[in-house]
Amino acid sequence: MRRTRIFGERPGWMRLKERAALMDLNVCLEREFGTIFAKKFSIAPIALLVATTMLTSLSVSKAVAQITVTPSKAGSSQAADPLISFKIPAGSLSGALTAFSVQAHAPLGSQAPILAGKTTAGLQGRFTSPDALAHLLLGSGLTYRMTVDHAYQIVPASSHITLGPVRVQGKADTLASFLDSANTANGTGYSADRVTIAGKLPLSVRQIPNSVSVVTQQRILDQNMVTVEDALRFTTGVTATPYGDGTAYFMSRGYTLDVQYDGMPVVSGIQYLPQFDMIMYDRAEVMRGPTGLLQGTGSGAGSVNLVRKHTEDEFAVRTGVQAGSWNNVRPYLDVNTPLNASHTLRARIVMAGQSTNSFVHEVYRSEGMLYGVVDYDLDPETRLTVSGAYQYNDNGPFDYGQSRYTNGKFLNVPRSAFFGSSWNDSPSHLGEGYINLTHSFSRNLIWSTSVIDRYLDSSGQYSYMGGGVSPVQNMSRYFEQSNLGRQNMIGADTNLHYRAWLADREMDFVLGTNMYQVYARNLYGSGTVRTLNIFDAVLPRTSMPYTGGTDTITEQWGAYAQARLHPLKDVTLVLGGRVSSYWDSVRTILPTRSGTRGQPGVEGKLTPNAGILYDLTSQLTAYFSYSTIFTPQSELTASGSALPPATGRQYEVGLKGAFLSGALQASLAAFQLDTNDRAVNDPNNIRYYVSSGRARSRGVEAEMTGRLLPGWNVYAGYTWLETQYLSDPVYGNLSLQPEEPKHNFKFWSTYQIQDGFLKDLSFGAGLLVSSRTSRDYVVWQGGYALLDLQAGYKINPHLSTTLTVNNVTDKVYWARLPTNYYGIYGTPRSVMAAIRANF
Repeated sequence: MRRTRIFGERPGWMRLKERAALMDLNVCLEREFGTIFAKKFSIAPIALLVATTMLTSLSVSKAVAQITVTPSKAGSSQAADPLISFKIPAGSLSGALTAFSVQAHAPLGSQAPILAGKTTAGLQGRFTSPDALAHLLLGSGLTYRMTVDHAYQIVPASSHITLGPVRVQGKADTLASFLDSANTANGTGYSADRVTIAGKLPLSVRQIPNSVSVVTQQRILDQNMVTVEDALRFTTGVTATPYGDGTAYFMSRGYTLDVQYDGMPVVSGIQYLPQFDMIMYDRAEVMRGPTGLLQGTGSGAGSVNLVRKHTEDEFAVRTGVQAGSWNNVRPYLDVNTPLNASHTLRARIVMAGQSTNSFVHEVYRSEGMLYGVVDYDLDPETRLTVSGAYQYNDNGPFDYGQSRYTNGKFLNVPRSAFFGSSWNDSPSHLGEGYINLTHSFSRNLIWSTSVIDRYLDSSGQYSYMGGGVSPVQNMSRYFEQSNLGRQNMIGADTNLHYRAWLADREMDFVLGTNMYQVYARNLYGSGTVRTLNIFDAVLPRTSMPYTGGTDTITEQWGAYAQARLHPLKDVTLVLGGRVSSYWDSVRTILPTRSGTRGQPGVEGKLTPNAGILYDLTSQLTAYFSYSTIFTPQSELTASGSALPPATGRQYEVGLKGAFLSGALQASLAAFQLDTNDRAVNDPNNIRYYVSSGRARSRGVEAEMTGRLLPGWNVYAGYTWLETQYLSDPVYGNLSLQPEEPKHNFKFWSTYQIQDGFLKDLSFGAGLLVSSRTSRDYVVWQGGYALLDLQAGYKINPHLSTTLTVNNVTDKVYWARLPTNYYGIYGTPRSVMAAIRANF
C-alpha cells in the first residue's frame, strides 16, 4: 500500500510541471556551472555528477516514492503507520514524551514551557506512533503536528495551521521546518538535539554511534567567540593552537582535524588557513574519530562541520558591539526579513568588523566580513538556498613569536616582547558562493544537492626569529620571506535519503556521492638571513622577488551509503561504507616551468564502518562503533613506487543520555584508534621510505551540556588521552602528539536569576585545565588552569549586556611552546564588554 504523503497529493500535471522545472534547472546548472568548472579547473565531472544524479533522481522519484515494505497484514490500517510496542509509565507528560521519542524512534522537539505541570496516564501496548502520541496527550489541552521525516511538534489544541490570510500552510508542516530543526539560534541553549555532520540531514545526537559535540549559537554569544579558534578551544577533545599570523591548527585524538562546510568535506581546509568570522555560522558540530564515510580521505581526529546561518520565518534584527582590552572593538549586524507576503522567500544579511591590537607590542589585526543568504521555498516540499560571503583580513604587523636558547632554556622575556619586524604584513581575502536544492518527493524520500565555490587570496612579507638563541650573546638568525598564494576549492555533493518499513520496523537509507577539487598556486621568495641581537633587532624592509613557485591540484571523488536498521526493539544497527579515489598533481612554475608531476594517488579505496545502539531506558542509550580511515602518502620507496595509503581503525564504546525532559544531555565514550602502514625512513635507503610505521591513540571523553534549572546553562567536557608510536625508527615509543595534553577539562556555565529583586542579573564562569604538554619531547610545559568570570544584565526583553574577565588570575602560560621556532604566550588577563540588542 502506498504511504500517505505528509504534504498531501497534488494533481499529476503539477508534479509533471515541477519535474520539468527542476530538469530545466538541472540543464542550466550543467551548462553554466559545468562550463565554469571546466574552464577554470578542468573538473567537468562535477557538473556531470550533479546533472546525472538530478536527472536520475527525478526520473525515478515517482516509482521510488511509492515503494514501501509493509507489514504482513496487507491492507490493514497498520500498513501506513507500523505498530510499535510502547511501555510508558504514568507521571510527568514531559518525561512520557521523552520516552515516546526514544521508543518510537521519532524526533520530538523540546516544548518545556507548554508541558510544565502536565501529567499523563501513561501507555502500554502496541500502537502506531500517531495513536500513541494522541493517547499520551489526552486531557492535556495539547495536540501535535507532524513534520517531514516523521517528526512531531507539540502545540496547544486550539492552535491553527493557518497563520494568516495569505498563508495556507504553517512552516511547521513544511520541508523547511525539518531542515531548520538542527538550528541552535532560537532558544536551544547549550545543547543541540540534532546535528547534520553524521548524515547530511538533521539526525538525533543520541542515534549517532560516535562522540559528537556542538558549539551552539548561545555559547558563541555568551563566550564572545569571534574566530573558529575560539570555538574549538572550548570544544571537548579538541586542541586549538595559534600560529601567530592570525591562523591556527587543530588536533584531536593525536591527529589533525578535518573540516566540512555545511557537510561539504575539504581536505586540509582548516589547518593554518584564514577562516570566516563565527558570526556567519549558526553552530560548529564536531564528530571525533574517523569520519571517512562522508569525509573520504582524512586522519583519525574527526571533523568539524561549520554550519552557516539560514533565514528565519519572521523579520528580526540582531545587533551589538564588543569592546575590550588592547583597543579591541567589534560591531556586528544580523538582519533577517521575509521578501514576500507568504514568507516563502526570505533573506538574511550578516556583517561584522573588528579592529584590535594585541598584548604583544606592535601587533595589530583587523577584519571586515559580509554574508548573505536567500532561502526560497518553491513549494512546501522544495527549498532553494543561495548564499555568498566575503571577508578581508589584515594581519600586520604580526609576530610568529620567539624561539629558545640553544641550551634548551626559555628566554623568559615579557609577554609583550615583539620579535617580528614593523613591516610584517599578511593580508588575505576569503570568498565563498554556495547553492543547495532540497526536495521531498514524499514523506519517505528526500533528495539534496549542493555546489560550493570557495577561494582564498593571501600574501605576506615578513621576518621571524629562528634557529635558537645564543645564551651568551643573545644572538639569533632572522629570516626574511615573502609569499603570494591563491587557493580555489570547487565541490559538489548529492544524496538521497529514503525511509521504508519491514515488519513494523523502520529502515533509513542514505545514498550519495561527492567530489571536490582544490587548486593552489604558491609563489615564494626569501631575503637575507641575518644574525642579530634579539633585544635590538632592526631589519629594514628589503625587496624579496619571488624565486620559486608551484601549482598544485588535489581532487577527490567518492560514493557513500549508509543504512540505519532496527532489527530488534530498542536496537539500532548502523552500517555504512564509502568508495573513494584521490589524486594529487604538482608542477613547478618558478624559477622555470616544468611538466605536471602526479603524486601517489588512491583508486577505489573502500572504508567501511558500523555501529550499534541500544536504548537501555527512555533516557539512556549505549553504543559501540567500528570505523576505518585512509590517508594518502606522498613518500616513495627505493624502487620509485608510491607508498600505499596509511590506514587506521577505531573501536569506540559509549553511553549517551538525555535527562530533565531532554534539557540536559550527557555522554561518555572510550576509544582506541590504531594507524598502520605509516611512512618511516627506509633503514637501507635513507632517502626513501617504507610503510611499516604504527601508532596508537586511546582515551576517554565525557561531556555534559544543557540546562540544569531554568536560567542555568552549563557545558562541561573532560578528555583523557594517551598517544604513542608503536613502531617508528626515529620516535621509538614516544608520544604521537605531545602538544595534546593527557588530561584536559573545559567548563562554561551561566545562570540568570529568575525572580526577586535581582531578577535578570546573570553570572558566568569558565575554566580550562590542561596537563603538561611539549612540542619536541625535550622541554615540557607544566599543567595550568585558566579562570574566566562574567556578569551580565538583561535590561529589557530586547537589550542585554555582559562584562567578561578572561584569565582572571593572569596565569602565564604558553599557547604554543617554543622550540627553535615560533613560541607564543597565552593571552594575559583581559576584559570584554558586550551589549546586544534583538528586535
